[in-house]
Amino acid sequence: MKHGPAPYITSGQISRLITTLIYSSFMITITAFLAQLVSQDLWFTFMLSILYMLIIGYVFYILASVFPNKNIFEISTVLCGKVIGGILNVLLIYFILFIFIRDLLSITIFINTSLLPHTPVEILVLLQVGVFLYFGRHTLQTSLFLNDIFFAVTFIGSIVALPFLILDQFSFANLQPILELSMTDLGKSNIVNLGIFGDLIILGAFLNHMKAPQVLKAVRVSAFFIPLYAILWSVLLIGVFNPSTIKKLTYPFYNLVQMTKAGELLDRLDIFFFGIWFPIFLLEYIFMYLALHVSVKHMAKNQHTTVLNRPLSLLVGLIILLTFVSYQQVFSLAAYISFVHVIVIQSIFVFCWLLFLLLKKRSLLTQSLKKLNRAKDRRVHWIVGGLYVAALLFIIGGMIGGKYHYMIANLCGLLYFISLLAAYVVSLFNRKKENG
Repeated sequence: MKHGPAPYITSGQISRLITTLIYSSFMITITAFLAQLVSQDLWFTFMLSILYMLIIGYVFYILASVFPNKNIFEISTVLCGKVIGGILNVLLIYFILFIFIRDLLSITIFINTSLLPHTPVEILVLLQVGVFLYFGRHTLQTSLFLNDIFFAVTFIGSIVALPFLILDQFSFANLQPILELSMTDLGKSNIVNLGIFGDLIILGAFLNHMKAPQVLKAVRVSAFFIPLYAILWSVLLIGVFNPSTIKKLTYPFYNLVQMTKAGELLDRLDIFFFGIWFPIFLLEYIFMYLALHVSVKHMAKNQHTTVLNRPLSLLVGLIILLTFVSYQQVFSLAAYISFVHVIVIQSIFVFCWLLFLLLKKRSLLTQSLKKLNRAKDRRVHWIVGGLYVAALLFIIGGMIGGKYHYMIANLCGLLYFISLLAAYVVSLFNRKKENG
C-alpha cells in the first residue's frame, strides 16, 4: 500500500521541536561537569555548538532540496546505495538509541533519587513504556501539538517568572571575574557541550515533513535561542550559587528551582516548576522514540505503525532496565563519550552525504546552492555570520583584555550576549517573514 507525502509542519514547530530535543538534555546531564571545567564562565561554552547547528542546518537544507518528502534514512539509501546507505542507517540508529537511552537513564535516575526515592525503578520504566506505547500509535503532529502548548507554558513562563522569584538571592559578585578561563578550558567546554547539541541529528528522521527553506530557518533560530536560554539559566545559577557550590551539585538547575519562594505560603515552588517542565522532558523522549520508530520501519520495510510499536516500546524498556546504572556512570557517559559520538559518527554521515551528492546529484546540488545564495537570503547569511564571528571575537577580546582590567572583560561579556541576541532576532524575523 502506497502512502502519500507526509503533511508538512511549520518552521515554528520545527524550532520548538529542536529546542525540546536539545535543551532538556542540557539541563539534566551536562551542567555540573561544565561548571567543573570553566566555573563562572559557564555561559561562554556554546560557540562550537552554534557553529555545529548552523552546519547541520545547511546540510539538511541541501538534502531536503534534492530529496523532498524523504526522511534521512530513505535519503541515505537512495543517495549512497543499499550497502553504504544501510551501514549509515545502522550507525544512525545506534546513535539515536545511544542518546535515547542516555537521556532516559538520566531522567529515571533523577526521579528515583530526587523526587520518588521509594518508587521501584521498574515502575518508573513501565510508566515510560506506557507513554511510548500511546504516542507511538499517533502521528508526529499529535506530539507537535502538545509540544507547542507546553513550550509556551514552560519556556516563556520560566523566562518571565523565575528571575523575579530568585532575585533576592542573586548576587552579581558570584559572576566575577568573567572570562578568566584559558583557551584550553574554553575549547574543552565547547567540545563537551557539543555532545548534547549533537541531538539535532534526530531531526533528520522527520525531514519528510519539512520544506527545505523551513528547515534552514528553523535550525538557525534554534541555534541562537537555545544558547540564549541556556545563558539566562546559567547566569541565574551562578548568581545564586557560587561556582564552587555548583561543582558539588548533582542536579544544579533543580537545586536552583528549589530556591524559589513567593512568600510564606508558597515556599515549595520547585514542585510547580518541575510540574510544568516534566511534560517537556517526556516530549523529548517521545520525539526520540518516534525517530527510532521511523528508522526501524524503514529498515524492516514495514510502514504499519501499530505492528512495530508494541515490541519496540517493550524493547526500549528492557534495555533501560538492563543498562540501569548509577548517576556517576550516566554522567560520565554524557561528559566523556557523547561528544566523541558526535564528532566521529556525524562527521561520517555528513562526509558521505556530501560526497555522494557531488558524485550523483551535482546539478541538483548546484541548484539548491543557487537558491540558498539568493540576494535576500545572502544578506541574512552575512548578517548572522558576522554577528556570530563578533560574539567569538568578544570572548577572545575579553580573555585578553580582562588581564589588564576586569571592566574590559565585563564589557566584552555584555557585547557577546548582545551579538547572540541580535543574531537570534534577525533569524526570527527572517523566519516570521517566510511564514507571513
